[in-house]
Order: sequence, then structure tokens, then C-alpha cells
Amino acid sequence: MLVDELASPSKRGSLPMSDRSTYSTLHVNTSRDWRGGERQTLLLAEALHSAGHPSGVICPPNSPLEERCRQQGLPVFPVPMKSEVDLAACRKLIQVIRQESPQIIQAHTAHAHTLCGLARLGIRWGGPQHLRPAVIAQRRVPFSIHRSGTPFFTPWKYRRLADHLIAVSQQVGRILEGDGVPADQIRVIPDGVPALPTPETAPTLWRQQHGIPDKGLLIGSVGHLSQEKGHVHLIEALSHLRIREQAVQLVIVGEGTERAHLTRRAQELGISDRVHLIGFQNDVSSALHALDVYAHPSLEEGLGTSILDALQALRPVVASRVGGIPEVIEQMVTGHLVPPGDPEAIAVSIDELLDDPEKAAGYAQAGQKRCLQSYSVEAMREANLHLYSHICGRNSDESER
Repeated sequence: MLVDELASPSKRGSLPMSDRSTYSTLHVNTSRDWRGGERQTLLLAEALHSAGHPSGVICPPNSPLEERCRQQGLPVFPVPMKSEVDLAACRKLIQVIRQESPQIIQAHTAHAHTLCGLARLGIRWGGPQHLRPAVIAQRRVPFSIHRSGTPFFTPWKYRRLADHLIAVSQQVGRILEGDGVPADQIRVIPDGVPALPTPETAPTLWRQQHGIPDKGLLIGSVGHLSQEKGHVHLIEALSHLRIREQAVQLVIVGEGTERAHLTRRAQELGISDRVHLIGFQNDVSSALHALDVYAHPSLEEGLGTSILDALQALRPVVASRVGGIPEVIEQMVTGHLVPPGDPEAIAVSIDELLDDPEKAAGYAQAGQKRCLQSYSVEAMREANLHLYSHICGRNSDESER
């Protein structure tokens, strides 16, 4: 497993001018949702395109990703992709690849990984050699490839259908290596986030707009409402917080299948008046700047870009000690880490930060510094370009033999 030197704070910078070739890329994402992976697909394609590297996105038609690509003026190719082995989608991918002739195809979901690999095999069988792009697959989740994979096919897929795998954290990379993926095929390149925009709404007005009492401290979380995000444990932690003159409020930004369960659990605990589920918000900056503490109670997490956004907003963070999160949140340096699924531990850490604003502010400042050094969009772009240079240089050497 290789940690890209450009992903290290001590190695920050651009590629040497002698290596500044132009690389053309197509980024493939099969999801119809808008979550962290789709945001990262857009951010990387935008960053490459704006730096002079032609980039396009292949995604499902009428998806949020297609809409945002069009808004940003990025080339986008809508392709229906119904399953991991959708042969009609493969044929369409081959058409787009032959039309655009990218040097790199970057698959941003597990299904995209399969489809891109199969499409390249189709090109190898039926097309000229110069139209055989390299395939890079992103791995964002911190669990074994065998957990949801197919015996025999999944190991072959991860060894043969991509030239390189990008792991978003060292922990994800270690899992891939433990699953038998060759270490020299894995590159660790963390996600990156842009600077947060200026909040559209002042904190007091924002609270009023969302029915949150003006008085009382406010903790919050941002993320898809799914079981692995652990929001139910954050709601339970609210009931364990120390009693204060003004009750602490909780706001959760996001939408998903767990919403009804979360609402029901808040009612069972008798705290539904203090729990505010406000759905998806375009203006996340205003939400984060309204918080006193940001909590990220995930049960599993590849990295956690919402944590990075909270650090950008100088919010003190309490997060689960899972996946790649400890690579961002260092205990009592850039925030607090807690065991996953432990409401009482979450409550203790939140109380400590609420009771000592000066210490909390110190963690937030250290966290923001780490985020700017190691988790910017520019750092992500440069690390990807470094990998492209390696792959394209190697492919050029092989073609000359």
C-alpha cells in the first residue's frame, strides 16, 4: 500500500513542471443519490477540469450528479446503469470511451468499478490499442470486499478489473491489502473539501427558521440518515447530557430511510421537542456555523467528509473511533474520539466540550489547520495527478516494448 507523498502535509505542493502533462479523464458514478461519494466525484472532476485536464462525468440520467455537472459546465454523459453487470450500460460506456478517448477512467462506486473494467475488456477485444484507457477504482468504505461481494468474482474483480485502487484512508487501504489486493496496486489518497462558503444566514435567524429555540446550546450532525451513520446513538446521548438551565438542542441535517426510526426513538425518550430533523440542506455552511459542537456518531466510515466541513467551520468535533476517522480526529488534539455505538461516551465528550469552550476552540483550530494542510481539494487533485503520471508513464513504457 502506498500513501501518496502529495497526500502528506510535509510533501504538499504540485508536481514538478517536467511531470505536468495533461491528462484526460472520465469519472463514472452509478449512484442516483447525492452523498459524500457523489460530491467527491464532482469536486475531483471540477478541480481537474479547471486546471486544464479535460474531464467528464458518466452518471445516471436525471440524477443529482448530472444536474450539478450541468450547473458547473462540466461535460456529462447520462447512461442508465441498472446493475453491476448491465451489458447495455457496458456497450454505452464503450461508445462514450471511444468517442472521448480518455487516458484514465475513474470508477467512483463498486458497480462502476465492474462496469468500467468490463467495458475496457470489450475495447481490448474489439478496438485499437490506443483506445484502451487505464482504470482506477475508488474504495470509500471501511469493510472487506467479501462482505457484499460474490465468491470468486469479487477477488478477480479487485485484482484484474482496475490498474490501481484509491483508498480514501489508510484504514481502507489496510483492509484492501488484508483482502489480498496487491499492495503496489493500492494508493491512499484522502478526500478533499473546499473552503466553506460564507453562511447565508446568521446563527440566530437560522435557528428560528428551523424551529430551534434561540436559547440553549446546539449540537448537530450532517449525513445521510442510514443505520451505519449511528444517529440513533446521538439521539440517545442527548438524554444522557448533564442538565443545564437551558436544555441542549440537537439538529440533524440529512435525509434517508432511518428518519422514521429516529423520530420514534426521540419520542420514546421523551426528547422529541429537542431533536430537530431538518432534512437535506443546500446551505450546510449556515448549519455548521450555528453549532456549538459537531458530532459524528458513525458505526463505520471510510473517512468522513462532513467532519472535514465541520473543522473548516471551526467547530469542535466528537466522532466515533472507526474507519479512517482517527486519521483526521486525534484524541484531545483535533477533537474527541469515542467508541462506536456508545451513547454515554458520546454524552461525556459533548459535555466536556460544552463545559470548556476555550479547550474546545483549541481543538477546532488544530482541526482546521490539519484539514487545510491535508484534506483540501487541491491536495486531492495533485495526488490524483501524481498517480496518473505514474500509470500513464508505465503504460507508455509497456507500449514501447
